[in-house]
Amino acid sequence: MALRSSLDTRQPHRIREGLDQNQTWRRETRRSLRKERQGMKSDDAADDWTLSKAVKEHIRIVTGLPRKTNAFPRLPTLKELENLPLLKGAGLVLSDSAPLVIKAKNVTQTWDPEETMSNNFSTYCLRRARQYGLPFVGLSIILENSKAREWNRRTAAFLSDTFYNAVEGVDYGILFRAGHDLQEGSFERVKFFIETNLQYRINEMIDDFKRAKSGSDMLLDATRTHGFAPN
Repeated sequence: MALRSSLDTRQPHRIREGLDQNQTWRRETRRSLRKERQGMKSDDAADDWTLSKAVKEHIRIVTGLPRKTNAFPRLPTLKELENLPLLKGAGLVLSDSAPLVIKAKNVTQTWDPEETMSNNFSTYCLRRARQYGLPFVGLSIILENSKAREWNRRTAAFLSDTFYNAVEGVDYGILFRAGHDLQEGSFERVKFFIETNLQYRINEMIDDFKRAKSGSDMLLDATRTHGFAPN
């Protein structure tokens, strides 16, 4: 199934109709991954599965999400989107020498609330968030807004960047088999897993918003029809 990524800054993402579309997309993605891994050597397939799990756990840690369903990253407001500073260069991941574009006091730490990462991880995340101009790690669902798409693109880049930092700091090294070289041709695969995971979360957030809006509309209609006010 072809799917334009909501992290693409070129075209707005069309909001899906129907609550089962994201579930269908997720099944298709899983089926595609299974088919890919069937063509790999057993060790490579196991490494690929482990990598996808490590990326998923990294996203949960960096966005500060609890281990439960229906937990979503923080949404930026329209004002926060408008205040997103411009960055020099169009690369996915910024260089280590990129300038700091926001102050440390303006960054809210979402990452590692359970303090499971190494001591230097939080310091690194703060510096990179300031370089990416992200006041927190979140996702926007206002995908017709170019600033929202840029926010999501930077979030994906930040996650990729900090994932490799965590691997180098041996935070995730225990997950991989001995002798596995994560750096060997893995950048595009990590990018794919991050974008796929974020796309799924964006779709879930859109569906949740539509369900909440539908419930509010039904309550408003009942209030108008039956003359009672909500508690």
